[in-house]
Amino acid sequence: MVICRLPRLKKSVKIAIGVMATLAFSSVIILIPNLLQESPNLLNPKPTPPTPAATITPGPAATQSPAATPTPVPTELSETEQTEAYIFQFINKERADRDLPILGTDANLSVISKEWSEYLASINDLTHGDFASRMESIGYSSYSCGEIIAYTSGGTPSEVARKFVDMWLESPPHREIMLTSSNGYMGVGVSKSVSAFYSVVDFRFG
Repeated sequence: MVICRLPRLKKSVKIAIGVMATLAFSSVIILIPNLLQESPNLLNPKPTPPTPAATITPGPAATQSPAATPTPVPTELSETEQTEAYIFQFINKERADRDLPILGTDANLSVISKEWSEYLASINDLTHGDFASRMESIGYSSYSCGEIIAYTSGGTPSEVARKFVDMWLESPPHREIMLTSSNGYMGVGVSKSVSAFYSVVDFRFG
């Protein structure tokens, strides 16, 4: 394991490679060549998160998907909405191929992941911000939650989605969050800046 500190950051941030447990409550950048556009975050439910910066009205209850069989993505959806749908399908396909539980859709996670992807696109940068507060704002502070983010260049919606999922698969910390063995739910957000697509996937396990 490699752990170091970045003195230029306002808050002390630990950077770790190879051990998932060290990612708890950290905004983490994985220093791996060609993967600097990715960043994972894993939230352990035990500590009390800070006060949320915003309140999000809870959506419908989460629903568990019965299977990972890909379904056609409606072409009338926007470019980013199609990309979100493909990412959701590709992640569940990777999980199904490994005999892992299929993750269901969750309206609350979908809202906050979309909003955070819009923010990342607006600043043209990657950051998890106050991830704990976002989870608390939707009532998920008692669950194990994780977040993976990335940006990439253009292509068709399915091509862009595949780029995101392949990048996360190739980075051990991202892969471990995405392929957590527990049952759970996810929300996918994708937004576009002038030069890139930004994606956020938020997970709730247990």
